[in-house]
Amino acid sequence: MKDIQTSLASLDLDGLRSLLWELKTYRSLSKDLWKRWQEAYERRKKYTNQYVIEYYPDVGESLALEQALWVYEKVFEEKPNKDDITLIPSVVLKWWIKVYRDDSMVDLSYARIEKQIH
Repeated sequence: MKDIQTSLASLDLDGLRSLLWELKTYRSLSKDLWKRWQEAYERRKKYTNQYVIEYYPDVGESLALEQALWVYEKVFEEKPNKDDITLIPSVVLKWWIKVYRDDSMVDLSYARIEKQIH
């Protein structure tokens, strides 16, 4: 316990702020994301994002990737590297794509439109 007190006492204001940010992030992610919190916490520490594209198989990977890169640029104001993007085929979409950046999502699928109609 004294080691912790000594460590805390040796931190300057910026060090204490950084520690407080880490503790708040840790608590928030572990409470909100359940099992996914560890992966999300590590990505946050490294200042990286998770990029995932779900696409209808008939659309094809290249067209799905092209459209998703446009969405990342226009919606999220980012230009991710193609190697950092995970592509997942999904018949459930009924057509087109869903674009994910961490826990944010842009749904361009026809399944979304069908749900809105019914």
